[in-house]
Amino acid sequence: MGKQPENSGEADVVEGYSNGELLVASVNDSKVNEEWILDSGCTFHMSPNRDWFTTYEIVFEGVILMGNNSSCKIAGVGTIKVKMFDGVVRTLSDMRHVPELKRNLISLSTLDSKGYRYTTKSEVLKISKGSLAVMKGQRKTAKLYVLQGSTVTGDAAVASSSLPDDDITKLWHMRLEHMSENYMVELSKRGLLDGQGIRKLNFCEHCVFGKQKRVRFTRGIHNTKGTLEYIHSDLWRTSKVPSRGGANYMLTFIDDFSRKVWAFFLKQKSDVFSAFKLYKSEGIVRHLAVRHTPQQNGVTEQMNRTLMEKVRCMLSNANLPKSFWAEVASTACLLIIQSPSVAIEEKTPQEVWSGNPANYSDLKIFGCPVYAHVDNGKLEPRSIKCVFLGYKASVKGYKLWCPQNRKVVISRDVVFDETAMLPYLSLKDSSNKENQK
Repeated sequence: MGKQPENSGEADVVEGYSNGELLVASVNDSKVNEEWILDSGCTFHMSPNRDWFTTYEIVFEGVILMGNNSSCKIAGVGTIKVKMFDGVVRTLSDMRHVPELKRNLISLSTLDSKGYRYTTKSEVLKISKGSLAVMKGQRKTAKLYVLQGSTVTGDAAVASSSLPDDDITKLWHMRLEHMSENYMVELSKRGLLDGQGIRKLNFCEHCVFGKQKRVRFTRGIHNTKGTLEYIHSDLWRTSKVPSRGGANYMLTFIDDFSRKVWAFFLKQKSDVFSAFKLYKSEGIVRHLAVRHTPQQNGVTEQMNRTLMEKVRCMLSNANLPKSFWAEVASTACLLIIQSPSVAIEEKTPQEVWSGNPANYSDLKIFGCPVYAHVDNGKLEPRSIKCVFLGYKASVKGYKLWCPQNRKVVISRDVVFDETAMLPYLSLKDSSNKENQK
C-alpha cells in the first residue's frame, strides 16, 4: 500500500522557469534528459525517471506546482544514487518521482536545510559541508547550473527491504568491519554513508570477542611533512593456523604521515628479506627497536592490534574458519584506510594519501550471502550461492568464496543478501540483554 509524502497538505513548487523549460514532456521527446539541474526554486529533489530509483514507494497524493500555475502529479518517493565530480557516490533521499517533468532537479533549499552551503564563482556552483566540497555544477545558461556527475544505474543489486534505524546502524557497523560508534557518526555527519544517520550502537557480541582493552603503546613522534618520509613495519605470525593460501606471516607497512597501511602475506619468515633487499641502494635507513620491546615500534604494534581486533570480529560475525584470516585481514586493511584516525585529526588515511574522500558506496558486510551470476546452460540455475570475502584490488569486482566448488571467485554480477546477517545479530542482542538482567 502506498503512502502519503511529507508535507502533502502543501503542493511542492518549481518556479522561475519558462513554460517550455521544465514542464510537461512533449510526445516528441525520445528520452528523459540525463542531466541534473541544481535548482534554487524547487522545494524537493525531483526526477521523471523511475528506473533510476534504488528505493521507491508509491504515493497517492501530492502535486508539483509549476511557474505557470500548471500542476504535475507525484507518483512516488525514494532515493537515487549519483556519482559526483570526485568519484564519490552519494544518495539523494526524499526524491519525488514526477513522470511529467522534463528535467531532473536537485533542490538547493533541501540541501541548505540539511547543513550544506553553496557558493558560485567563475560559472561554477560549489556545494560544501564544512570544508568538504560534495557537489559541483557548471553554468549552462543564465539560469541553469548542471551537476558535474552522473546517475548510478546498473549497480550490483542488493536484496534488502526497508530497515529500522537501529538495523541501519548495525548494517553500517558490519559493513565498516565493526568500526566504533563515534567514527561512524563522524562519517555520517560528512554525508558519506548514503545520507543515513547513525543511532546509538547496541551491544555487539562480535566486538566483545574481537576486542580487549590493553595497555596503550607509546606513540613515537616523527614530525613527518609528507607521505613516504617514514615507514613503520612489523612482521606478525599466526598461531599455527596457515591461511588458505598457505601464509603463516603477515608483513605490514604503515606510512607515518597518512597512516595508510599495506599488508603482505608470506609463507616463510625468510621471504621478508626480499622485500628489503634494495633498501641500501634506495637510501632507506632502518630504525631498529630493542629486542622484546614492542613499545618502541608503537605505531605498527597498535596497527597489528587493530587489524587483529577486526579479524576476530569479522571471523566471528561471518562464522568462518580461522584459515580465512588472510582474506579477512586484507579486507580489514581496506576499511582501516577508509576510517577516521585520531593521529591525523579525524581524517581518513585515504583522504590524506590521495587528497580524495573515501567512497563507501560499494561496501558490503563481510561474510554475508551473495549470489554470483553463472551461465551453465539454459536449464541450469543462473546463480550460485557464495560467501562475500572482500574486494579485489585493481579489479571492478567482488571476491567470493564458493563452498560448492571450494574456491575463491571474482565477480561483479552479484546479488547481496546483507539482511541475512541482521536477524542473527538481533537475536544475539536480545539473548545477551536477558542474560545481563
